[in-house]
This record gives sequence, structure tokens and C-alpha cells, in this order.
Amino acid sequence: MTKLRLLWRGVLLVIVLVFLVITGMLAMTQKVPAAYSSYLPPVKTEQVSEYLTHYLMPNVHNNIQIDEPFEVVVPQEGINQIIAEEDMLGWEWPVVLSKVTISRPVVVFAPSTIRLIGKVDIAGFDTVMTVCATPTVDREGMLRLNLQYVRAGSLDISFLAKKTIKRVIEGYLAEVQEQYWLRNILAACQDNEPFDPIFPAVDGKYIKLIKSKISDNKLVLIFEPSTRQEIADTSKTDKGV
Repeated sequence: MTKLRLLWRGVLLVIVLVFLVITGMLAMTQKVPAAYSSYLPPVKTEQVSEYLTHYLMPNVHNNIQIDEPFEVVVPQEGINQIIAEEDMLGWEWPVVLSKVTISRPVVVFAPSTIRLIGKVDIAGFDTVMTVCATPTVDREGMLRLNLQYVRAGSLDISFLAKKTIKRVIEGYLAEVQEQYWLRNILAACQDNEPFDPIFPAVDGKYIKLIKSKISDNKLVLIFEPSTRQEIADTSKTDKGV
């Protein structure tokens, strides 16, 4: 009888400990990051972003014609206003991809660091998720995202998040034609694989990132026009064209 009581006490103790651990983890996932609380997402204004129309687009369009390296300054406020005005991105918030609902995201710049913070719903579970990276361009001109962590609230879920990121991106890949850079980002998030940072720009032309500097509230990017069309056409190879 004594052994049976000890057994049940042991089982009860395990149940209590598991309950406390789960409760603690859930509480951690509900903690809102200070950066998100202090910098709420901009409110949609129904007006076109002046940063986008008066600086970003003309800067890229004009400089790509010169065929020389050029600088793009990305202020934190400017990029977040573009994100808030979802019409510019061709979708509406919240965005649902592969049963993952994303809403009210913000980008936060700090020295050498980029954090993407937003509300996420995965199968009915709500949390504020933070993705932190310290991207660098190496000596060979390859970009490494250097994903540092993914957190739900204050709980580190980096390992589980990689699977979710893969599912979301792969779900989106089926809907777009220019897939190569998304595939690069997928590999970079999963295995920190470096990739040639060539991106579509305007008028069917491409640009390559050659240098970047991240400071408080600001990102500075140095691009050069790229003629390496074969990199940009990887999506055709993926489809067997």
C-alpha cells in the first residue's frame, strides 16, 4: 500500500511539474516584446507613402540607368509606413499563408541587427513573434542572413519556427513566378546558407546588394546594377522550362 501511494504521489508530482512547465511556457509566449510595445505599427492612411514615391522608387529607377553603385537609405519609419499601406504590397493585412495568419508587423533597426515583430496566429494560437537577424555581405559578395533567434513572446522557438517558415514560404512559392530569391531566403533561414543577393528592381532590371550598414532606426544599402539575368531566371529552371 505504501509503494502504491508513493507511485501515485510520483505520478501526481510529474503531472504538476508538466502543468507548471506548460503554464510557464504559455505565459512566456504571451509576453509582448518591449520593442513592439514602444513602436506600434503605423496606422494605414489611405495615402501613398512619400518615402516610397519621392525617394525610394525614383532613387532606384534613376541610379539603375547610370550603371554605377548607388546608396539607398531606409529609415525605420519609412519602411514601416510602406508595410502598413498594404495596397503597395499587393495584399491586405492580415495575410494568411499555409494556415499561418500574420498581422501588424513592424521592422526594428538596431546596430547590426534587424528584428521583424508581428502578431501571428498558428492554428488558433495567438502570440507576438520576433525574428532577429544580423545580415552581412561577406568578402565573396554573398549575403548571409545570420538568423539569431525566433521568439514567441519571450520563448525561443527557433527550431520549430524554421519548419513554419519553410511551410509559409513554400506555400507562397506556388503562387508566384519569380521564385529564386524566396528560395534563397528559405535556405538562408534554415541553414544560414549564403546566397548571391540579386533582386528584381524596375523595368525588368536587377540590382545586387554589395554592402549594408544597420544602425538605430536606419538601414543603409549599397547596390549595383546587375546583368546576371541567369540568376534571376532560376524560377524557370525550377519549373522545367
